[in-house]
Amino acid sequence: EVFGEKMHRGLLFCVEHVPQGVDGVPANTFASGGNDNVARLWTASGSFIRELRGHSNCVNSVSATSDGALLTGSWDGKCRVWRKGQLVMDMGGHQHATEVLGLASGEIVTASANASIIIFRDGKAVKRVAKAHGGPIRKLVRHPLGFASCANDGCINIWSNTADLLLSIPAHVHDGSAGSGDREEFCYTLCVIENDDSKTESDSASSSSSSSPSGDVLVVSGGEDCTARVFAADGTLLQTIQHPGPVRGVQALPNGDFVTACADCVARVFSRNPERHADEKTIREFDNLQRLVEASNMQSIDPSTLPGPEALESPGAKNGAVTVINVPGRGGVVYSWNADENKWDEVGEALGMNPNGGAGGGKKEVVDGVPYDVVTDVYVSETAKVKLGFNRDEDPDEVATRFCRRHGLPPYMHEQIVAHVRPLVSQSAIQARKQREANNQLHQVPLWKTGSYEVYAKVNIAAIRKRILAYNDELLQQADDNKQDETNNASSSLAVTDMETLDQLLRNAGDTVNYHVSSFSDAELGVMLQLLAWPSGGKHIIPVLDLFRALMCHQSAVKKLGANREAQLALLQHASEFDVNETPAAWALALKAVSNYVARRIKSSGERRTPPVVPQDVYEFVSQTADVLGGAVSAQSASAGTAFVMFCYNVVCWHGRMGVAQSDLYAVIASALLELLKADAHDKFKPKTVFHAMLTVASIAVVSPSAKELLKANFADALRTLVTKYGSSPTVAMQQLCQDIRKLILL
Repeated sequence: EVFGEKMHRGLLFCVEHVPQGVDGVPANTFASGGNDNVARLWTASGSFIRELRGHSNCVNSVSATSDGALLTGSWDGKCRVWRKGQLVMDMGGHQHATEVLGLASGEIVTASANASIIIFRDGKAVKRVAKAHGGPIRKLVRHPLGFASCANDGCINIWSNTADLLLSIPAHVHDGSAGSGDREEFCYTLCVIENDDSKTESDSASSSSSSSPSGDVLVVSGGEDCTARVFAADGTLLQTIQHPGPVRGVQALPNGDFVTACADCVARVFSRNPERHADEKTIREFDNLQRLVEASNMQSIDPSTLPGPEALESPGAKNGAVTVINVPGRGGVVYSWNADENKWDEVGEALGMNPNGGAGGGKKEVVDGVPYDVVTDVYVSETAKVKLGFNRDEDPDEVATRFCRRHGLPPYMHEQIVAHVRPLVSQSAIQARKQREANNQLHQVPLWKTGSYEVYAKVNIAAIRKRILAYNDELLQQADDNKQDETNNASSSLAVTDMETLDQLLRNAGDTVNYHVSSFSDAELGVMLQLLAWPSGGKHIIPVLDLFRALMCHQSAVKKLGANREAQLALLQHASEFDVNETPAAWALALKAVSNYVARRIKSSGERRTPPVVPQDVYEFVSQTADVLGGAVSAQSASAGTAFVMFCYNVVCWHGRMGVAQSDLYAVIASALLELLKADAHDKFKPKTVFHAMLTVASIAVVSPSAKELLKANFADALRTLVTKYGSSPTVAMQQLCQDIRKLILL
């Protein structure tokens, strides 16, 4: 925010000062980049100037060139050059988040999360360093010798303006000391201080432990190890400043001081000039905070092993010495010895990691309503953090994948999260969990995890055309034979002018390869509605139903014809006019048409919500189909019954993928399919049909607890009979399905 106003929609990724001399930009301006894919310019007082729009992904870096242009870098892998708000050049070469930097010598440097660096001169790439670091590059800054970079390998590299490596500083690389390997080596940020103006004259006469031997250049870095580090020009470590969290940003100030941005949401300014130091109380509080962090990093704090309050009666070994005391009712509490006042100061409660869970003795922290063993912060931008919760028996890769998908994070962050989570999980706990899951694993259920919609796409267009034209000729002949007849036979027949449209309709229906892009015109809709207006009850209507079924494979036809209420009612009426035992094909074709409709219709935005919103018109059509054609379960022929099974299969697949917790269709489908299987005493249905029927019913139990209870309360006995009958089936899939039903419903 800038003075309470949102700078970007969503996350803010970078904020940079814009130097004087940039074309069309006033003095004292800063730029910001966000995940709304734009960069914006602001005055120091917070007034909006303009935005730079053109990237196709998050803007994560902003810089300026020596000749007055602005640079923006983005997750789209591109560096864009702007003058007076207009895009003048677009430079690619990367595939991930791209850092950008304009050099004083005129070159433009870009660096990527894939650890590569590219040097551009006059808009052309003149050099590429494929592996400039051992991990994603986080920051580029100017350096008197050229430029400097830092990365997730923990190193700072100093380069010439032609990308020749001059010096590599292992800034945040683990040194092997106790506790040094508890955090990642990521170096997030750096800055270069090019003057020594922060000293007083008296300071210049005597060297201190934190001064630069050269007196010219200092490099300051910040990392995941919760430290800011100060280095001399030759890479010598001068000072390590402990922070209470990862240091995400450091910035040099004009007077030679520098400011750090820590994960605890506090900015702190550090100076070598005593005249600008904070008061003693503020410094002591920061020192105590550092000691608390040190104590909090201890593992497996067991209060029963700690000394009691009586230990505080003895003085500390030195000023600032830290001890952890078991305080009754509070557990481990950190104290620091204050030699000036000859007493122990309470710092705070120790937050050591419990080996059986998260911090604080095993009490689980809750994220989004779910308790986890471990909860940690993940920074999804330079300033924004999100809580990541996981259990100690979870696979780090699965944790990272779930988190990145949920928050839309780029691929390189997946590797970082895996590395962050790995030391916090237990391999023995992971193996134990996997064994438990193997024992309880469902092999076939639910159907939308192991399979997909059933679509009836095969069609004989020539046969359909022949039979439609034959009956249309009959209608025309009847009209000629009795012109005085006031029946609607003539009006329902197709005219000669309709034949071209009919042929186009048939061609579209027969093109099963391009079903997703075929076009279904209003004229074709009119011809199909005219065919559906033909009299019911005769064999002439069968090719019409078959054509309807074929058209429901095409999304364009589904949108116009399948959703047409007149067409829906005509389809069901035509099928129901037949006796299912005499003409089962009519019932089967209608059921297959609705099955295709469910499978191929484009899902609405409401169906993608959580919880989902089921379109009322679709639900009514499906429910009416189940009601009108439900008699297929008792048909003597297996064809109609099989079509009904697959209709139910597609409906449950549709509901299951959406996660519809409650639906009247669940009871209707379960009752009908179990009745079908119970009536199949002579095994008229093929094993595949029986399998799909049982799988459909069992999958209802996975949708929600209420659906599962519905099956248990009303259909457990019927399912137990089926499991007994088919549990010893020679097919592995049926054996596994019966095992799934036992685990889900019967046990």
